[in-house]
Amino acid sequence: MKFTSIVGVIIAAVAITFAFQNNDTVTLQFFSWTFTESVALLIIAALLTGFVVGMILFLPGNMTATWRAQALQKENDALTKTLKEEAMQYESEGLGKEGDQVFDL
Repeated sequence: MKFTSIVGVIIAAVAITFAFQNNDTVTLQFFSWTFTESVALLIIAALLTGFVVGMILFLPGNMTATWRAQALQKENDALTKTLKEEAMQYESEGLGKEGDQVFDL
């Protein structure tokens, strides 16, 4: 498991523990909406909202990097294939592995 995953699990566990120890009812006003919920539910909802927003911001960059890595891997494979073909061509023309002319006496 990656270090960041472990830290995320620890933060989530601490937040959930904090939320369940603070189960008083509070009133939340947001523009014209009014909610009366427990502190625990509001903290968990805020935690989940932050997670979703973080994933929405993280995924496009991660997907772009993955696509770029795949494109570079394909390019690398093509160049490796070309290099091997050229090495075989030099060997078949009587050149040594380092490109030195081989003479038969």
